[in-house]
Amino acid sequence: MYYRVQCLQNGNYMGWGYNSKNLNELCSDYLNYKSADWDEEETEDYYRSLPIWQLIIMIEEDEFKIEESKTKFNEEV
Repeated sequence: MYYRVQCLQNGNYMGWGYNSKNLNELCSDYLNYKSADWDEEETEDYYRSLPIWQLIIMIEEDEFKIEESKTKFNEEV
């Protein structure tokens, strides 16, 4: 399975997580994206300790939509 993330605010697909091969990879890319906003190491440790289902909720609350496909997404979107 392949995954990508669409921003619901502008309709664009995000570079992070594009064609991730599993949700763990997608969520790791999301946390790397979000880490630019973190001030303290404790915050990063907390978010990186969350289970996948909570990270998926965070992604959706940040107004992103996760799409999945059995084949790779076109890289030229």
